[in-house]
Amino acid sequence: MKLREKWEKQNNSVKLLLKKLKRHDTMVVAVAVVIALVLCGGLIYLSTPVVAASAKEEFAESEKESKQQTNDKLDELHEYLSQLDKSISDSQEGLDSFYKLTKEDKSNETITEKVATIGGNLKEIQTSVTSTQTQLQELKELIESNNGENSEKITKEFNSVTQSIKDIQTSFDKAQGDNKALLGEIKELIDKNNTDMNKTLSDKFDSLDKKLTELDNAFSTNIDQLINETNSKLEEMLSITDKGFTEVNNNTNNKFNELNISIAENFEKISDVSNDSFSGIMDYLTGEINGINGKLDQVFQRVSDGKKLLASALLTKGVAINEDATFAQFSEAIRNIPQQIVLDNGDVAGKVEYEYHFHTDGTGNECNDQYVSEDRKGGCYTESYYHKHTSDCYSTRFVYKYWTSESTNNAGYLYDVDGEAFFRWHCDYCGYDKIGHSPDHFEYAGSADVVRQRNGHLLDVETKRDLRCGKREGQLMGYRASCGYVHGQVVTAHITFGPDYSSYDHNLPVTNVETSHMAVENPGQIDIGALLGDFDMEKEADTSDITEEGGVTSETEKTDQIDKNQIDEDKNEETAPTNEAVTNESSASESSKEEAGACEEENSESMEENGAENPQGAANSASM
Repeated sequence: MKLREKWEKQNNSVKLLLKKLKRHDTMVVAVAVVIALVLCGGLIYLSTPVVAASAKEEFAESEKESKQQTNDKLDELHEYLSQLDKSISDSQEGLDSFYKLTKEDKSNETITEKVATIGGNLKEIQTSVTSTQTQLQELKELIESNNGENSEKITKEFNSVTQSIKDIQTSFDKAQGDNKALLGEIKELIDKNNTDMNKTLSDKFDSLDKKLTELDNAFSTNIDQLINETNSKLEEMLSITDKGFTEVNNNTNNKFNELNISIAENFEKISDVSNDSFSGIMDYLTGEINGINGKLDQVFQRVSDGKKLLASALLTKGVAINEDATFAQFSEAIRNIPQQIVLDNGDVAGKVEYEYHFHTDGTGNECNDQYVSEDRKGGCYTESYYHKHTSDCYSTRFVYKYWTSESTNNAGYLYDVDGEAFFRWHCDYCGYDKIGHSPDHFEYAGSADVVRQRNGHLLDVETKRDLRCGKREGQLMGYRASCGYVHGQVVTAHITFGPDYSSYDHNLPVTNVETSHMAVENPGQIDIGALLGDFDMEKEADTSDITEEGGVTSETEKTDQIDKNQIDEDKNEETAPTNEAVTNESSASESSKEEAGACEEENSESMEENGAENPQGAANSASM
């Protein structure tokens, strides 16, 4: 996505936010205002590199083209000097060959000296050419790395190159005159001595004269015109660069001013909307808080009333407890009620004792741990428990990817590709090495502050999750309870009768695991819903069905109740429970009476069919 498109999307996001703020209700407005504030802060941060990059694009192409044209002219100068260097080398080879011939014949010492003088002149010029070539290469590197701060240095370096080329021309003009005079003298000496040796020297002289003539032609190029053209391109490039950076600064300042104005306008609009809405929000919150306080007062009052009812009911069973006791204390008091079963004829009583289950580990110790270690495996704890990673096992961090040229040094020129110079770059901050024409490179940081400190252009933000729990997925953690019971759960009710009816003693296992949890001592394990589901705190206890004899219903009352139930059955097509045998515990609350009556219905029907009073049926009626 282009930078301009990103910029437009960010502005559209703010406009859309303002539209939503105007049409939603007060609660949404409150949330939207907070989001808007966060977005505006993020917009400032994200827009900073976008503004700079957008302005930079506007002159990057023209700067690149101007640099290329300047480099082309510098390459022409470099090629010119290379041709000079080649011509001088060829001439030097001819001089060396001629020098060897004259040195062998001592009669030609004068010629040898003159040849050596010409060679010295050429060597001096060649050294200057090589030095100037090096200056040209350094100038190209300086131009490539120009960021608007090296203009003065580039101009100074080019003037130095120009002066070096002019010095080469001056040196050659002087050497050319000396060489022509020396060549004339050498020609005269050769012509005076008409020998076979001189015939060979004459041939070598002609070859040397030809090479020196080629060197003259190489220097005859209109180098002044080439220098002027190069200087013109260089000035044009520096002008574009300076102008570009000036425009970037102006554009950046203008766009930041626009951004600041836009943000100020957006905040003003948000403030207008939020000021109008916060008044409604405060009224709404005040009303809701008052309503919640009222409901909390009702809850506390109902709990208080309910505790009074429980304390009163327990007192009728001989158990005294404070009205402000905790639910755990009420649970313990209920369990302390003497258990007794009375048959409908009133002459046989039974006792009920409960058997509880408590978890034990492999060492035989009682415990209620979620899981135990491998060395404690056994008892109730036999099921393997493996670790599974959850969101709590991970920590979240953000990785910021950005583009920067900060702290990157030019380690030297390497080569040219299609007229573009490539260099080796090294970043002292991250240690990154690269080959290219610019020092820009990718870096990663764990903080947005680092991106700003490194003058980076933010490209992406990646969310990383790091495992911090120190455990492996599927790692064996230990063993958990597999017995099927809850710690402290009632598992069996032992019902015993008098000595005359011991044959009817009975043990009833748990048939309803949910309600058996009510006897668990640990409040965290109690099923509060099952405990208080049928408990109505607003109703007073109805004692009309409880007789003075402790809650035993007479045979006549039972018969009347059955007749009444039959009438209700015809009207409502449902059977009302009859109470044939009840426990002292069941009279403590309305919910317990209903549960006991439901359990006794089947027993009463069974006893009527058999035509006998069966203590075994009474025992069954106490089942859970």
